[in-house]
Amino acid sequence: MSDLKELLEGLSEQAPRYDVLARVHDRRLARLRQRRVAGYSASVLAIVAIALTMLRPPLPGEYEPQTSPSNGHYDGRCVAERLDVPGNFAGSKVTAGDPSGRRLAGHAYRSDGRTHLITWDYGMATEIGPIGGNAEFTDIAESGVAVATATADTRTSWLHRDGANILLVGEDAEALAVNDTGTVAGQVAGRPAVWDDPKTEPRPLALPAGATGRVADISADGTVVGTIADNTGTHAYRWHPDGTGEELKLPEEIGADKVLEVRVGTVDGDWVVGSVRYTDGIQETTLLVRWNHVTGQKRWTIATAQPDAFGGQGWSAGIAPPIDTPNGSHGGHAFLQDMGGQGDVLSDAEGAVTGLRTPETTVTALSRDGRALGGYQIVARPTGGQTTAAVRWTCH
Repeated sequence: MSDLKELLEGLSEQAPRYDVLARVHDRRLARLRQRRVAGYSASVLAIVAIALTMLRPPLPGEYEPQTSPSNGHYDGRCVAERLDVPGNFAGSKVTAGDPSGRRLAGHAYRSDGRTHLITWDYGMATEIGPIGGNAEFTDIAESGVAVATATADTRTSWLHRDGANILLVGEDAEALAVNDTGTVAGQVAGRPAVWDDPKTEPRPLALPAGATGRVADISADGTVVGTIADNTGTHAYRWHPDGTGEELKLPEEIGADKVLEVRVGTVDGDWVVGSVRYTDGIQETTLLVRWNHVTGQKRWTIATAQPDAFGGQGWSAGIAPPIDTPNGSHGGHAFLQDMGGQGDVLSDAEGAVTGLRTPETTVTALSRDGRALGGYQIVARPTGGQTTAAVRWTCH
């Protein structure tokens, strides 16, 4: 990873700060343009390619950098810090974050494998204590209400509110999202459902005939978003507060038969953020997509890689493909990207183990404005060996 840092430092001296991500974006965008004119003859194709390069307006759905959610104010440099963990724990992880970026939620585990849930408020840790074997926070709202799921024996889920842990009604309950009022969305026996109150039976969400579904997030008004899968593939989906729903249509440029994977990450107001990975049979491309679930409007840009975390204003974060350096290939770097195609490489926290051939960073939480991220990195133990450490990145 030291070689990677030297490479990136060298690039930063020679080119704009976003050069690493921008070059990947430009290459993929160029391929996309070429595929759109592939039906023309070779002579016409040459003329069109020149015109596209020199004269064309933005493609439908593309963002110009100045119209990105950051309004041009994001200037890069995401600083990493290891989060404090109370007590003598062997390792820790961040597994959820609230949209404002203030609160993170995760857990720490002892050498005997027991886990204790933890929340961080502006980096200040509060230990929640164990609620069940292998328990993990899956979401936390701006108000501090959170949900967690334990999977040691039978799957059980809990609502954490005002210092209390409340068991959700239902067998094989998996809480995946919560809003500020404490309405919970998740799965019951594998089917999407909503708990209006943790002590009442969950309401099933409607599914098309023959389809399965997976919840991703819930908004302040009870709108639930996620994905459904049927015999034609996976689709982005929105459920109304009354439990009925419909598909969020893909950008018109993508044929349904070409889609490899659809991810839905978050809903914030009228906007849903997710990603679509598709192929033309030769090259795979990933789009970062924003859907307005009220008007049907869509915005998209080509993503560096398939994101793992999403911010409501159109941000994404994840692990980009490995980088080849003169001294060999290193594991993929963690990235942050907005709808304008701009972004940054996330820095390493103190003690991080670098130079691994597999990614040593995992991003699990991203604020709506892209300025706060949470996750974990592989770090060296003072006594030898490696473990994971909860990390917060602050981007300026």
